[in-house]
Parts: sequence; C-alpha cells; structure tokens
Amino acid sequence: LDGALIAYDSALQIAPESAPLRSNYGYLLIMNGDLDGAIQSWQAAVTIDPNYSPPYGNLGEALTRKGDLEGAIAAYEQFLNVAPEAPNADIVRSRLAALQAPGN
Repeated sequence: LDGALIAYDSALQIAPESAPLRSNYGYLLIMNGDLDGAIQSWQAAVTIDPNYSPPYGNLGEALTRKGDLEGAIAAYEQFLNVAPEAPNADIVRSRLAALQAPGN
C-alpha cells in the first residue's frame, strides 16, 4: 500500500487536475486509515470534474462514517444526479434512503 501511495503522489505531481487520479488516491488513503485525507481527495476530484461520479459515492460513505450526514446525503444525491444508471446506483439509493429515514 505504501508503494501505491508513493506512486499516486508522483502521478498527482504530474497530473494534479486528474479527477480519476484524485478519486483513486482517496481510495488508497482510506485503505490506509486516513479518512480525512480520503475525504479531501474525493472533494478535490469532484471539484475538478463535477460530472465524474465515483468520488461522490465514496464521499457519501466516508462522510457517513465521519458523522456528517447532511454532507453524505448531498454526496449521494449528486452521485445519482450525475450517474442515475450507474451499476451501483441502487446501492447508493439504498444508502441515501437509510440516511433520510426518520430518526437519522
């Protein structure tokens, strides 16, 4: 995992405006236990390309873990706005419904 993080650090030096690189880097960070770093990377990815859907789903999950339910709901909603027919859209719909259920 450390080698992959180093490789992505290098790649981001070359292509800092790559939403897919930032998104994948966020995944590596969360796998390494860096929740805040992953959130920051995914937020950067959607800022770079608001129509790139993968970071929104990851961001929703990470923000839920962090306790930011409003942020998670917004991320999941944006995922569904950008990619309503994505293969994992039903999973995102389910997570969104759970967060919007009474009592949350």
